[in-house]
Amino acid sequence: MSRLFIVLVVFLFTSMAVSAQEYWTLEDCIDYALEKNIRLKRQELQVEHGKYNYRQSWLDVLPGISAGGSHTYSRGRSLDMITYEYIDIPHGSGNVSMSANMDLFNGFYNRHNIRRQYYNLQAGLYEVEGARDDISLNIVAVFLQILYEKELLEIDKQQLELSNMQVENARLSYELGDVPKRRLYELQSENAAIRHRVTLSGNRVKSAYLELKQMLQLDMEVDFRVKGPEMNAETDASVLLNPVEAIYDEAHNRVPQVRSAEYLLKSSERSLAASRSFLYPTLSVSAGLGSRYSELARDPRQNNSSNDYPYDLQLRDNYGQYLAVSVSIPIFNRWQARTRINRARTDLLDAEYRLEEIKQNLYSQVHQQYNDAEAARDNFESAEKAGVFAREAFNHAKREFELGLISFVDFRHAQNNYISAESELARARYDLMLRLVFLDYFMGKPISLE
Repeated sequence: MSRLFIVLVVFLFTSMAVSAQEYWTLEDCIDYALEKNIRLKRQELQVEHGKYNYRQSWLDVLPGISAGGSHTYSRGRSLDMITYEYIDIPHGSGNVSMSANMDLFNGFYNRHNIRRQYYNLQAGLYEVEGARDDISLNIVAVFLQILYEKELLEIDKQQLELSNMQVENARLSYELGDVPKRRLYELQSENAAIRHRVTLSGNRVKSAYLELKQMLQLDMEVDFRVKGPEMNAETDASVLLNPVEAIYDEAHNRVPQVRSAEYLLKSSERSLAASRSFLYPTLSVSAGLGSRYSELARDPRQNNSSNDYPYDLQLRDNYGQYLAVSVSIPIFNRWQARTRINRARTDLLDAEYRLEEIKQNLYSQVHQQYNDAEAARDNFESAEKAGVFAREAFNHAKREFELGLISFVDFRHAQNNYISAESELARARYDLMLRLVFLDYFMGKPISLE
């Protein structure tokens, strides 16, 4: 009864430990990184800033309206705004007003500014999209590195299990006098070497997980595991059937960095047009209304000297309004307009160079990734064939070694070849997968390992 209780307790705690571990897919890692990444959040705030600028560029077309009022208490010699005479009597006075102004023509500055702010906003949106893609691709690379290191660890663990069995069989055979002690020592030495290799592989897995946690900005103490997709016998490399120029054309039309640079170029063109607006005359219209009052004012409708002149009646009597049209012609503004134009031309040229540089880098990147993918595909196919032969050679060598037909050196040579072939096959598989992810991304497919 007690043994059954202990077994149940051990099983319960084991189940709880397994359930406590979180298994994250690639999509989970990407979604979490995109949600928590600080650099991405800052870029999204810049987009919000661009939205405000674009909205304000439209609002700048509307007229400006303002209202105000003041009340002044004067002592000593001052000007009475009602009689326009200087007096030396303490008194209070005030005024209220409202005015509006609107640009009728300013060299089409507002129109150019609206387009410029729109292009800046679109460029910012594509920059955010590009940052999201960069984060996702970096996550894929580290994710595949973890899967690769885990597969190498499993290979080493399988070799350790086989070595443990061989050591145990050799120990029993030695006790029966069937094998010399030298063979037992050789197998024990090999077992220790494999244990060391398992330790190194486990450390590499931990390092890969640590790098992923840093990218996800996770607490280093969080215990989580990644869950990769089911590995098919054959890797889909159909993207390599497309000509490299077709892949570049597709990438050129959709990669966010190119689209952002194109919009920034359009923005620079509008900035140059807006800077030329300062060379033109400006035409504006303004209108206003207002009134005033004073404690010293006398009601003109009364003949007596009483100053019983209510403020509300003064405001009605002194009410006035105006409408004005003004023209401003730039003659000499210390060369400021020309300086703006020259700076805008320089910025436009820089935007053209930047776009061309991004296109050249993309062209080189697509061709490099395409060549790397072709090489990775050929390497993977070769590694598959080598793995089959190495596995068969190892199985034969193991049987012959157990029968005493070959030496330990020959057996170890076959075993090392098998381990090396399995490791190379794993490396070739994940290298090919990463190259294909990049090419699929250039073709506009979602970033995924499926």
